[in-house]
Amino acid sequence: MAIEKSLTTQHGIVLAEAYTKIDNYNGNKNTVTCNWSTFKDADARTSGKTPVSQGSSQFPYAAGTMGEMLPACYTHIKTLAEFTGATDV
Repeated sequence: MAIEKSLTTQHGIVLAEAYTKIDNYNGNKNTVTCNWSTFKDADARTSGKTPVSQGSSQFPYAAGTMGEMLPACYTHIKTLAEFTGATDV
């Protein structure tokens, strides 16, 4: 599970197939924090390259109504401005 989207780095470099993967997440029945890494593309991640960026976000979690935490993390980060329009891969 991951998401993909064209992103522009803080240095103005366009990554046409930027690949973002949740590294870890933790939470309870009320709140989840998820941490992710973004790579140039899927190949960069699988070959062990360094991420081009990393991020973290916290969101309210309604245990029992939102499903499992990992898919909820992906649903949440796709609502963030930098990931609007991202697709599941």
